[in-house]
This record gives sequence, C-alpha cells and structure tokens, in this order.
Amino acid sequence: MDRDQIETGLDTVIAAHGRKVRAGIDAAACGTRSDWKELHEAEDAYLDAREAFLAEVFASPPAAPRDR
Repeated sequence: MDRDQIETGLDTVIAAHGRKVRAGIDAAACGTRSDWKELHEAEDAYLDAREAFLAEVFASPPAAPRDR
C-alpha cells in the first residue's frame, strides 16, 4: 500500500467510528427502536471498514515479476 491508500483507508475507518459514536449517543439519549437499529448498523459498518483496512494493510505483497 502506498501512503495515499493508507490515509484513505484510515480516514474511512475514522469516519465510520465517528458515525458509530454519534449513533450510540443518539441511542442512549433518545432510546427509540430506530436509534438502536441505527447504532447496530453503524457498529457493523465500522467493523467492516476496520476489517477491510486491516486486510489491505496486512495483505501479502504482490508477487515479483519473473525474469524472462
């Protein structure tokens, strides 16, 4: 991964975490069924973004081209 890819992936994870935190605050403050549903969806989206970022960071490097 190059620096731009890492920054973009990290920004995606940070944004997803922010949405999760805000949804948690809304759910705790309002307590409606839809708030709790949005919280669970935001948590799932955060975990998906985090896993995708980590998979990309720790992916095996591409194979070196073979000499002919």
